[in-house]
Amino acid sequence: TVTTSGSLALAQYGGGTLLFTSASAATFFSGGGANYGAATGGTGVTNVTISGVNYAYTSFTSTGTLTVTKAGLFDVLAFGGGGAGGRDSDTVGVGATGGGGAGGLLTNSTTLYSGANYVVTVGAGGAGGAYPADNNGVNGSNSVLSGTGLTTLTAIGGGGGGKANQHL
Repeated sequence: TVTTSGSLALAQYGGGTLLFTSASAATFFSGGGANYGAATGGTGVTNVTISGVNYAYTSFTSTGTLTVTKAGLFDVLAFGGGGAGGRDSDTVGVGATGGGGAGGLLTNSTTLYSGANYVVTVGAGGAGGAYPADNNGVNGSNSVLSGTGLTTLTAIGGGGGGKANQHL
């Protein structure tokens, strides 16, 4: 059992730490050390010390630019936007619709280069099926990290839910 006030040391893949930042969110910091780079952007840099090792991370809640200030290894964690649920036009509420799918998860370690700017695109969640007709939910958008010298990294958006196709 891990509580939201703690962290969990991990031995798989060379070690690291999973830091729980809330009841529904965690950040993984692998290894740490001199091979890791540094960057600015997003919500700003947050420094944290876990088990005596210093780490820095930044989060993006909207599309922006990641500016690398020290070349090195970067751990990337991205989620695609979630798909929206379908729509039932039945005013009695007896038609069944599908819920939208979760956005995809991407984890990757990659080298980024000093002085380079990388575009971080945060995928939006899909819109619900449009009223008044039976309509499918809209797919979520992809979240993407792209830039010069980098193979584009993409977390796929979730699929939209199905519409009602039969009314009782």
